[in-house]
Amino acid sequence: MLRPRNSSLIARKASGTSAGAETNGGRSDSSYSVFTEAEPPAKPAFFHKSAHDLYNVTAPVVSQSPGWTAFSEYDCEALEHAFISESDIPVLIGIERLHSVDVKQMRMQPVYWTSITSSSATTDVIRSLWFYTDKTPVKQDLSDALERGYKHIKPWTSAYEAEMRSAQEIGGEAESKIRHTLMQEKFAIYKDGESAWVGSDSFQSRLANTILGSIGKGKRSPYVEVRRGYQWQDLPKPSTPTDLILVIHGIGQKLAETSPGWTFTNAVNKLRQLMHEQRDTVKGVLREDYNPQILPVNWRTAFDPDKPNAKFSLKDITIDSIPAVRDLLAKVALDVPYFMSHHRSAMVDAVVGECNRLFRLFVDHNPDFSGKVHLIGHSLGSAIAFEILSRQPADVNRSSLYDVISRRFTEPVSQFDFNTHHLFNCGAPAPFFLLLMDRNLVPRKGLKSSDSRLTRPARYGSLAARNIYNIYYQTDPVAYRLLPAVDASFAQILPPTIIPAKLKPDKENQKEKDKESGLPPAPGRLPSTVELETHNFAKESLADGRLRLLNENGQIDYILPQSTSVMGLESQYLSMIYAHQAYWDSREFARLILVECGRKGEPVHWLRGQRRPPPPTQPSDPPPPRSPKRKL
Repeated sequence: MLRPRNSSLIARKASGTSAGAETNGGRSDSSYSVFTEAEPPAKPAFFHKSAHDLYNVTAPVVSQSPGWTAFSEYDCEALEHAFISESDIPVLIGIERLHSVDVKQMRMQPVYWTSITSSSATTDVIRSLWFYTDKTPVKQDLSDALERGYKHIKPWTSAYEAEMRSAQEIGGEAESKIRHTLMQEKFAIYKDGESAWVGSDSFQSRLANTILGSIGKGKRSPYVEVRRGYQWQDLPKPSTPTDLILVIHGIGQKLAETSPGWTFTNAVNKLRQLMHEQRDTVKGVLREDYNPQILPVNWRTAFDPDKPNAKFSLKDITIDSIPAVRDLLAKVALDVPYFMSHHRSAMVDAVVGECNRLFRLFVDHNPDFSGKVHLIGHSLGSAIAFEILSRQPADVNRSSLYDVISRRFTEPVSQFDFNTHHLFNCGAPAPFFLLLMDRNLVPRKGLKSSDSRLTRPARYGSLAARNIYNIYYQTDPVAYRLLPAVDASFAQILPPTIIPAKLKPDKENQKEKDKESGLPPAPGRLPSTVELETHNFAKESLADGRLRLLNENGQIDYILPQSTSVMGLESQYLSMIYAHQAYWDSREFARLILVECGRKGEPVHWLRGQRRPPPPTQPSDPPPPRSPKRKL
């Protein structure tokens, strides 16, 4: 039977029990009875200081951390399970599972990429059971001390409730009996099973007669209220990825080692954010379960042209003058001549190795993944992708006899562990390399067709990708058109597709608009008999057939809109300065990637202006042949 706390206090006074004989802030073990109330379940939360908003996919990455931010309740449960079991396996967290937490080291870091400046890639993690009223976590050591005292005092019981009432009635002496020392110069009085007041033996605290008497009687109370357990907001849970998009960078990433602003991961993070942002504008044409994962391929860290066995290094031949300029050129511009030298194979191996590492790690974390893999190649990255896909088998799971035989008589080459569905080239010099190699862009034999008139086996310019896109700004000085590499004559009559700045698909009128857009443009006059006879319909049909095998939209060149107004004047030269790096900030580019990778079906769900209608065919009833001229 529980005794009222008042009688217990009076009994201690009568027995002459001294304060020194009591332990733990004035409480003696003899004052406790055996209680039957169960301890309330603890709900600890984990916090991080990352600049990433892990649960808002459209939020930009801020430059500075906003302070301690709680993980979601779903992730905290997984972290707590790993914490209790002392697991060595990092716990994936966030909506997109791009970061993980090592509960032993209490560190959060990216899953798929690293950073030269590690401080920007990793952050501390804390676990806390106690929180201030503004939901910020109490420091780990103080939280642990509060929890130890909580289990010792048992403030959730009815006996402690009676003791609190007694302390409030009697005052100072009774209050000293329920104080619990936490650590040096800090103590707590537990209010109930959910909260406590924390005070310190500071001068200001000593001025207050009692905690219970000073609470709420001044704005500057020396005591701080803390609460046990965290109240989470409703945050979305992670969803299963359906597509994987790997983004291969171009030149300049060596500069990121000393200039973090050049880090390619930041550009891909921006693209990922824009793709999520644009989703609502085109959701009517996307698959319902479409959930792409976009990852950066930071291959430059794995490529070192100054190998130990080299005869001499770049440092050996660099002149000791204008160091800033020479360092900039070495870290940015020299990647292109490296690719055109004997270093090409090492650069290809670096890209293949990083892509395969990302793919394998992604599959490890998503073992049920059976979706498509797409590549985005920017600048030099597109030329490297061309090199790899030209030698890649049409199907890595079922190599053709030609692929097997050809590899027996050549040096082993690196290849992707996956099939490439879409290849997006942006700001691409790849067409120029086709020109240097004197090769056309031709569909791969066995990929979509085995027609020898339209396709070719594996060779440079015959890529193992189901759809190829060449996306560029008109003022990008590095970009080139790709369609002339398919057929130069056909490219003269088929202009590139211009991606509109604002695109709102009209479902109700889509069929009618498709029908209208399928009509060939009305000619100014009917073609003459001579023009019909001399027009090479067979060659045009062959070129169109190849183009549609290269891209099912019947188009391969896409132009992004760009406004470059400075003081009211349009300037292509001002646009040229930033055009090559502007793809990652382009909503039109993000929307194009989003739609082409995630649209429903093949021929129906597409956005107005992105597909080209079938070309006019040769007349079914050709004009009769001309009569031969009579000899006079």
